[in-house]
Parts: sequence; structure tokens; C-alpha cells
Amino acid sequence: MTKATRTFESEYDDANRRITGLDLNRIRNAKVMVLGIGALGNEVVKNLALYNIGNLFLCDMDTVEWANLSHSILFREKDDGHSKVSAAARSLKEINRLVKVQTFYGPLSDIGLGVWRSMDVIIGCLDNRGSRLMIDRTCGRAGKDWIDAGLGSLQATPNPNEGLFQGVVQLFSPRNGYSYEGYFMSDSLRQAAEQEASDARKAWRNWPGCYELNKEMLKTERVPTTPTMSSLIGALQAQEAIRYLCPEGWGVEGLENRCLEVNAARFSFDVKIHPRSEPTAPLDPIVEVPAWKAASTRLGEVMDRIKRDLGANARLQLGFHYCNGLECTVCNTVERRPFKLGSRSEVCPTCQRPRSPLTDSLLPEHLDGTEDFLDMTLSEIGVPAFDVLTASVYESAGRGQRPTLRAQRHYELTGDRAKALGL
Repeated sequence: MTKATRTFESEYDDANRRITGLDLNRIRNAKVMVLGIGALGNEVVKNLALYNIGNLFLCDMDTVEWANLSHSILFREKDDGHSKVSAAARSLKEINRLVKVQTFYGPLSDIGLGVWRSMDVIIGCLDNRGSRLMIDRTCGRAGKDWIDAGLGSLQATPNPNEGLFQGVVQLFSPRNGYSYEGYFMSDSLRQAAEQEASDARKAWRNWPGCYELNKEMLKTERVPTTPTMSSLIGALQAQEAIRYLCPEGWGVEGLENRCLEVNAARFSFDVKIHPRSEPTAPLDPIVEVPAWKAASTRLGEVMDRIKRDLGANARLQLGFHYCNGLECTVCNTVERRPFKLGSRSEVCPTCQRPRSPLTDSLLPEHLDGTEDFLDMTLSEIGVPAFDVLTASVYESAGRGQRPTLRAQRHYELTGDRAKALGL
């Protein structure tokens, strides 16, 4: 190539082009979602950008602090107070401007299921069991595998610093019966994960509201992180993502159904086989509706469609907890308006004290079309953009028995696709 014809685009992949078995077209077109942009997530997305991954979807609900700078390669002093996803996106563009970066600043539960379904690889870089359980169940609904990793002690040891040199990398496949939930070998661990996952959604009387609870959870004591282990474990995660994208050339004997335990203190790499449980069936059938967008489609329009498709007995399940109103027992004020629990602050605007959902306003799990808020848009009642809504028909069973599911269909808000994915 002559100097006159040299371009950044043509030369960036020079090294990757020399690697046998690396499908550059597949990598350039890949969509990879990284959940959690802390120390581990920094290393993962940095390595993926160097590999020239075409599209990165970064998700985190936290902001940068100066304390993050000692173990986060993408953050700078000037990023203090900015969202981690926006700070990481700016640095990634400086590393490789060819990579398209879409960011999501908010909780995992606000990412529409259509986003998950559109990804080629999903990577979890979070530090709590509750979030992992949520990722695992969402991937099960979307029919996707996901790559998880964690830093810290693998087991109790007399040396408190030994955990700084340990980590795990593993691939879960709920659709094949290898789920994070099934990974727990004891009921106590499973129950703890269930509790962490549900705490972020609870908003009953005498409980702090979901919004405030999320903020309190962010203030919990941090686990110390070393940049060396973040770099090592993040590199293994990113490498597994590339192998997952190019199995023909890089082999199929990766982390499928296995857990790689790393102990840098004694330089050991141990592989453990995941236990197999009942496979999770992905949502099916899914109907793509290009005309539906969360911000403009009204609930009544959705109800009309599902009843035309499935009959008058069809019910709509939104997939989250919601209610019709809040009350403040201090100043005796009541606000009646449907909303998704945890989607906004539940602090009273008058006295700044926590409010509770009205005990008589918790809406049923399924909507039947008789609700008095059918004129509200889906986003107004808490449905994320590019989400998937479930419509079902149940037949009543005998007394004391659960109703029988007779028909079910899932509707994707496909009109949100381009905006949600940044296309």
C-alpha cells in the first residue's frame, strides 16, 4: 500500500488481519452489551475496542469518583461526577474512533428486552448476586448466553488480602440449562440472591422506596479492587467474547458451561463444570410491531391489538410491579397516578419524607382492558423503549388450582429499535 492510499480504517486491522481464524467482518458488525462499567468493565470494553468490535452498548447507573481512577483505565480526573458510561464512551472514541458506542445510564430493569435480543454477546461486569440473577433471567427470556466475571475471594481464607488476587470467569446459557441460578449449590446462596434481586423492586409500606433503596445500595462499603486483577480477569472475559464470536477459527472449547477460577497469589487456573438444571425456554412467538414505540403508543392501542389477535379474554402482562398511587402519612397527601415501582423518587414533594404505595392501589399482575388509564403511553406507565410485552389467555381451573395457560404471544416495540441501539 502506498503512502497516498493509507487510511486509518484500512490500517487499524493490520495486526488482526494476520491472526488466522479471526473473522473481521463478524467482529466489525458485532453488537456487544457490557453491563457494569467499573474497574472490570473498563478493561473489557477497552480490549473490545482494540479488537475493533463494531458496536458497544454500555450500561451503568453510577457516576465517576476520583476513588475510581486508581483502577479504571478509561476515567480521568475531569470525569468526576459524570456518568461512567459517558466517560467511558469519550475515552473509547479516543482509542478507536471506528467503534460505535451507545450508552445507557440507568438500572438494568429499564433496558428493553429488544435490546438484549439484538445483542451478539452479553457481558456482565457487576459485583452483586442480585444483578447477576436479573441478567440471567433476562437472558433466559431473550434466548441469549452471557459471560460473567467477578473479582474477590473465592472462599474464606486466613489471609484477608488473598481475595485481591482471585477472580472467576464463566459463561452461562439458561436456554441450555446452565443458568446462574442453577450455579448455586446451596439454598442459602440462592435465597440471598433472590433477596438482593427483589429488594430493588420492593416498595411496600415500612420499606424504603425502590428509588431511594437503589441510591442507598450504591453507598454500601466497597470491596477493594487491584488494577492488576481487573486487567487479568477483564482480558479473559474479552477474549472469551471474541472466541464466542469466532468459534470456527478459535475453537469451541471455551467456557461453555464451565467456570474458570483464577488465583494469581499461587498462579493457579482451575476449571469447574457447572451443574445442569431445567433449560429456560425463550419467549416465543415474538411479533415485531414497527409502529409501536414506548413514548407514543398508548396502552389502549395495545389492548385492542391483543384482543383482536387472541380474543376478548386476552390479558396483558407488563413484566414489572406497578401501582396506582402513593400516600404520605406525615402530611396526609395522596397522589393517584399509575407508575412503575422504582422508576422515580417516592419522596413526598411537600415534606420530603418517604411515601408508600396505597394498599388498595397495587394493580393486578395482568391488565384486562378495563383500567382507567388506557390513554396513557407505555413509557408513562414505565415500559422501557424497545421492550417486549406479553399477552396471555388463561382458562380458570378448579378451586384452589392455578389457571391454565391456553395461548400466549409476545409483542416487541420494534419502532424503538433504531433509537435504542443507536443505529
